[in-house]
Amino acid sequence: YLDTAGLTPVAILQTHAHIDHIIGIPSVLKLWPELPVYMHPEEKENWRRVPETAAKFGFKMDPIPDVSISLDVLGKVDIHGFEMEIRHVPGHAPGHLVFWFEQDEILIAGDTLFQGSIGRTDLYMGDLEVLAEAIRSQLYTLPVNTVVYPGHGVETTIGEEMHSNPYVRIA
Repeated sequence: YLDTAGLTPVAILQTHAHIDHIIGIPSVLKLWPELPVYMHPEEKENWRRVPETAAKFGFKMDPIPDVSISLDVLGKVDIHGFEMEIRHVPGHAPGHLVFWFEQDEILIAGDTLFQGSIGRTDLYMGDLEVLAEAIRSQLYTLPVNTVVYPGHGVETTIGEEMHSNPYVRIA
């Protein structure tokens, strides 16, 4: 798609390092080996555990080279010309980040908030209470019209989830 559209990627931004979110990185880096990969430093352990996690799911995966840039800066940033606000939303994964594009009213939420649900907390270093509090303080404080693009499933809005999500209610 990128070639057809005449686009070139400038970076890989990782919400977190669970295997289903990083399995394609080696293929992308074969095409663009100089592409920087950004991730929160608290995700290093999940990143390192990729071969072990793959084996639990019945397939083999080689270790992925280390992330080139540790993304521990929170707040408003400009990464390769893309202005966004980075927020830390742990609970599904310890270093889980979300990316809020205020001008476009878009949130890339990874596996934090889904339509009518939230990210799993039964995985390595998951914590339901931490996730619920992070959603309340980091996501439910965004404008209600913000469109949420989750790591799985269909989009929703902050307002819809604040009023109807059965897992995280407004305190």
